[in-house]
Amino acid sequence: FVPGGWFLCGGDSEAENSYSLNRVWLDDFVMSRFPVTNRAYLMFLNSLVLDGREADALKWVPRETAGASENTGSALYGRDDNGHFVLPPGNEIEKWELDWPVCMVSGHCAQAYCNWLSGYSGLPYRLPSELEWTKSARGVDGRRYVWGNEIDPSYACLGVSHQGRRLPSVVDSYPVDESVYGIRGLSGNMMDWTSSGFRANWKDLSNDSVRVYLGGAWLNYAKSARVSQRLYGNHAGQSRIIGFRVCRSI
Repeated sequence: FVPGGWFLCGGDSEAENSYSLNRVWLDDFVMSRFPVTNRAYLMFLNSLVLDGREADALKWVPRETAGASENTGSALYGRDDNGHFVLPPGNEIEKWELDWPVCMVSGHCAQAYCNWLSGYSGLPYRLPSELEWTKSARGVDGRRYVWGNEIDPSYACLGVSHQGRRLPSVVDSYPVDESVYGIRGLSGNMMDWTSSGFRANWKDLSNDSVRVYLGGAWLNYAKSARVSQRLYGNHAGQSRIIGFRVCRSI
């Protein structure tokens, strides 16, 4: 639960595309504590298969990048003998985990998951706006990072956090990466799609041809953990460092 009220947004000159400092009001909302995992996303896809909607499941499955903006590459999940989607077999060097955040999904895939979850749960889930995501991470006091104003590589799953091979982590790792509202993994592990088009100032009209994604990531530099950083890209694209989490209004 993120209570309604004013919060400080922007104002970090070292964060890429940061807004200028503003006080912004948001109403009450709920944000998922963790990003959507491979476990949850497999449940979504296999629910579609069981409902006779295999074509939809194949449309939303995580895929290799095959073009500038289309999900037409090879499916990254495997299939078992019953046709259910499963994690790829992997190898000893890189083996996917069920509780890693899902990745290689477009913003359209994320919205399809929200639509399914809303029907499954009876609650109106959706992608968060960038302002909702920012307040979830930053609280109200204008801090630079989820935990405060300084950073140590052990605080979040970032590119500088690993002694060996860089990989995502299970979502309940890095307990310091937790906001004042109890929301985890906002400064590292996987960036999150939002529902917001990009705009240079939060009062401007948004450019809905590109969508904002936020947060730090397992492959990124420490500076990316700053909660005012704002990146954007084609909503139909996918990346190994972008996933999503869900939100709902109250």
